[in-house]
Amino acid sequence: MPPDDEVRRGPFMVREAGMRDRLRPPRAAVRAASPAMKSVEAVEALSIRSAVLVIAAVLIVGATILREVPATATTAPARATTSSAAGDTAVASLNEMLRSGRGQLRFEGRSGYLRSVLDHLHVPVESQVVTFSQASLHGARVTDSYPRAIFFNDDVAVAWAPQSSSLELAAYSRQRGLVFYTLEQSQNAPRFEERRDCLACHRSERTLGVPGLLVLSTSRNDGAAPIMTDHRTPLSDRWGGWYVTGVSRRWKHQGNRIGQGWLTSLYDQFDTSGYPTLYSDIVALMVLEHQARASNLISRAQSLFHTDPSGRDVAIAIHELTDYLLFADEAPFPAAIVGTSGFAEWFSSRTPRGASGPSLYQLDLKRRLFRHPVSYMIYSDLFDALPQPVKDRVYTRLLAVLTAPGEGSVSYPEVSPAEKAATLDILVRTKPDFRDFVQQRSANANPR
Repeated sequence: MPPDDEVRRGPFMVREAGMRDRLRPPRAAVRAASPAMKSVEAVEALSIRSAVLVIAAVLIVGATILREVPATATTAPARATTSSAAGDTAVASLNEMLRSGRGQLRFEGRSGYLRSVLDHLHVPVESQVVTFSQASLHGARVTDSYPRAIFFNDDVAVAWAPQSSSLELAAYSRQRGLVFYTLEQSQNAPRFEERRDCLACHRSERTLGVPGLLVLSTSRNDGAAPIMTDHRTPLSDRWGGWYVTGVSRRWKHQGNRIGQGWLTSLYDQFDTSGYPTLYSDIVALMVLEHQARASNLISRAQSLFHTDPSGRDVAIAIHELTDYLLFADEAPFPAAIVGTSGFAEWFSSRTPRGASGPSLYQLDLKRRLFRHPVSYMIYSDLFDALPQPVKDRVYTRLLAVLTAPGEGSVSYPEVSPAEKAATLDILVRTKPDFRDFVQQRSANANPR
C-alpha cells in the first residue's frame, strides 16, 4: 500500500494535498470516456407532543412539493418505467417495447447490448462497480482479469461480464419485489427472460427471506465465509473480491488485488475494452450496499404485513426498517472519502429537492455517507408500494426521532437539532404522503 499521503493513479503518484481537485475527473470527461421495541415505543410516546410543535412550523414552509425528475441519460430512447401497463418492472416494460417494435436495442462490440440497455433503463454508467468474485450465474467465467461489472439505479441492477453469453438484470416490482432476468448477447431479436432459478441464491436468510440483492465481501483467508456488507459494516472489512477506485488516507479496505491498496482508475488492471468506464467507484459501492439492504427490509415489511398485519413479526420488521432508514449504527468514516468516477456528483445532484435546494440524495463523505440522516430510499417506488399502515408507522418513528431531544439506546448518527429540523423540512417538501401524514397529525392534535 502506498504511504498515507500518497495514492496510486496508474503510473503516477500524487500527494494528498489538494487531491479532491486534482483527482476528480470532470463529469464531461467521464461521459466522454464511457458511452429493541420498548425503548423505541417510549421514544415515540415522549416525542408526539414536541413533534406537533415542529410539524406546525414545517407545514408553513412546506407548501411547495417538488417531484423527482429522472436522471438524464446520454441518449434519449423511449423510456421503460415500472408504471407502464405493459409490465410490473422496468425490464418487463422494456421487453414489451421491444416486442411491439416501439423500442430497439443497439449491439456494440465486446459489451453487446449493455450500453443500450443502460440507456433505456436510465441506469448511469457512473454507477459501475466491478467484482472478481465468482458468486453469480456465470461466476465460473469471472476472474480478476475478466471481472463482472454491475450498474444500478433505485429500481434496476444490470450485470455484465466479458466472458458471459448474457446480461443479468434484477428489477423491482411493486407487487412481487425483486425479479430477475437474463438477456442473451446474440444479434437476433433480443428478449429478456425472467429467471426464477436466481432465487436459489437471492432468496434466503441473508436476504431476510425475500427476493433480494446481496453485497458480499470475500475473505482473503482460504475457507472463510464471505460477509454481507451495508452501511453498518466497518469500512476496513468491506469489498474483498471487488475492485475499488477512490481516494482516502490512513486506513485500508479489503478490495483490489492483495497488496495494491488504493486505486483511482482501472486502466492498467485488466483489458477494459467494453467496460463503459474505467472505474469501480467507492462511493457507488457504499450506496449500493446501503440500497440493497434497505430494499430487502422494505420487501420483508410488505410481505409480513400481508401475512399477518397485526403480528409481532411485522412490528419488529417495521422498527428495523425505520432504524435502517435513519442510519442506525452507521459505521464511522475513518477519513474523508473521494470517488473518482463522477458518481458522487451525479447522485448528489438528483431530485426531488426542497425549496432551498437540499435533498436526501446529497452525500457527505466526510463524517458519514449521507448529509441528512434519513435514507433517499423513502423516495423509491418500492417504499411507495408499502401498505399505508406500514408507512404510517414508519413515519411515526421518523417524527419521533427527528423531533426528540435524545433517542434512548438506539445508536443514530450524531446530528444537531438544526440538522434534524432541516431533514424534517426536506421530507415535508419532497415527500407528498409524508406531508399529508404530518398535516393530519397536526390537525388531530389541534382540533378546532
